[in-house]
Amino acid sequence: MKAYVRFLMASVATLAFGGGQAISAERIGAAAAVKNQATGTLDSKTRILKAGLGIFLKERIDTSARSRAQLIFNDETALTVGPNSSVTLDEFVYDPKNNTGKTVINATKGAFRFVSGSVDPRSYEIRTPVGTMGVRGTIVDFFFLAGGALVMILVEGAMSFKPPGGPIVNVTKPRNFIVVTTSGKVSKPAPWRGSISAIGGNSGSPLFGGQWVGNANPTFNFPYSMRDINTAVTGNVAPSSEDGSPGYCWVARAVYGEDDPRWRHFRAWLLAESPTWFRALYIRHGERFSGWLAGRTRIKLMIRQWMDQRIAGRDRRMKRA
Repeated sequence: MKAYVRFLMASVATLAFGGGQAISAERIGAAAAVKNQATGTLDSKTRILKAGLGIFLKERIDTSARSRAQLIFNDETALTVGPNSSVTLDEFVYDPKNNTGKTVINATKGAFRFVSGSVDPRSYEIRTPVGTMGVRGTIVDFFFLAGGALVMILVEGAMSFKPPGGPIVNVTKPRNFIVVTTSGKVSKPAPWRGSISAIGGNSGSPLFGGQWVGNANPTFNFPYSMRDINTAVTGNVAPSSEDGSPGYCWVARAVYGEDDPRWRHFRAWLLAESPTWFRALYIRHGERFSGWLAGRTRIKLMIRQWMDQRIAGRDRRMKRA
C-alpha cells in the first residue's frame, strides 16, 4: 500500500510539472490563491503556479514584481508570499491522525506572512540567510530590505530568532518587531508603529515596487494601524481581506468563538476548496455579516452545522490523500 501511495504521489507531481521523467515528490498542500505569475521549481523543472494546484516537498516558489501567492499546507499552515519573493519548502512531515509534524521553509528574499497550522507550535521553523526563526503558535510578517537585512513583526503568539553563532532573541509581545542585519546583529524587540507598505514598499524586495529611498536607519515611526499593516503584507491577494490571517475570518470566528480551533479548519476549507463565487461573497460581506450575527444564536447554530459539514468533508479527503 505504501508503495502504491508513493507511486500516486510521483504521478501527480509528474503531471503538475508537465510530464516527462517521473518526479518523486510529495504533495504537501495547495496554492489557495495566485495573483499574476508565480512559479514552482522542482528538480530543475519549472511550472506556472495556479490556484488549486498542489505544492510539493523541496519545491521553490518564486513570484515576480507584481505577483503574490498564498499557500495552504496539509496541516493548515498558511504562507502568503509577496512580490519579488522566493521560498523553498524544505521539510514537511504531518500525521493527521495524531496531529503531529514538522514544517521547515527557507525564505531568501521578498515579503511574507506566516500563519502556523494545527500541530504543536514548536514544530515550525523559518530559515533565512541571516538566521533561523522559530514560531510558537504564531502569525509573523517578515520581509527583506534591499541590503539583505531582515525585518520581522510579531502579529500574534510568540517567536524567536537565532543568528549564526549568536544568542536567541525572543519576541513575546504582539506588534513588536526586530531587525537582523546581514552580519547577524539583532535589534532589541520594539513596538512596531509602521506599515510594511511604508518601509518595505521602498526596499529592493518590495511589496509595492520602487527602490529604497528612506533613511538607512529608519525609525519605523509611521502612524498606521495594525489593519493597515495586515493589508500591506497581504497585498490584496485574492482572497483579499480574507487572506487566511486569523484576524480576518470574520464569520467563522463569530460562529465558533475565538478559542475554538474549528474556525481555523473552516478557513482552510475556504481558501483551498470553496467555490470562487462563495469565497468572493464571503470576502465582500463577511465582516458586516458577522456583526449582524451578534445575538442571533439560532442562526449561528445553523451556520455552525453547515461549516462543520465542510470541515468534516475536507478532513475525510485529506485522510484519503
